[in-house]
Amino acid sequence: MKTYSDKLKDPRWQKKRLEILQRDGWKCLGCDEDKKTLNVHHLRYIDDKEPWEYEDRYYMTLCDECHIMAHLEITTHSTRESFDIDHFVDFIEPVWIRKYVSDIEFHKGDTILTLRTGYDFEGIHLHNILKILGRLKKFIREDNEYSLFLRIGNGANDIVPIHDFIQESESYRKAFYK
Repeated sequence: MKTYSDKLKDPRWQKKRLEILQRDGWKCLGCDEDKKTLNVHHLRYIDDKEPWEYEDRYYMTLCDECHIMAHLEITTHSTRESFDIDHFVDFIEPVWIRKYVSDIEFHKGDTILTLRTGYDFEGIHLHNILKILGRLKKFIREDNEYSLFLRIGNGANDIVPIHDFIQESESYRKAFYK
């Protein structure tokens, strides 16, 4: 039986890999970089399929750094039956949400995102977090930012309405509402 590493040496995978790299313009879809080593990432793994047998929509080109982020664990909890958060995490926002968020909860009309430790809430980090939240807001079709929250610590008072972050500056508001 071949190992996964052996399967990635198969000519059928090499052909599929080149097709996806060309489709994506030979650049990372996570950071838009075209000067770094590129990988073809499987957005989801499907049992009983060989690496080259997936539909093209299940692949994306990523640099090494973004590929590592795409494999970070993220936990999702939802009491909304019809809401497929895993689709959002795997297909719409597969890289950056994993960099900044470790857990997403959907219940009673509220959405709570737990931020990973180690990020300040200034500059590029805050800007990227708000862009992610803007995409999430569109995905869940939620027009009320008062129902979106960030958990920034372990305490009961560490859940903050996203609205408070949006008020930070005009540029962040524009990023959130795009």
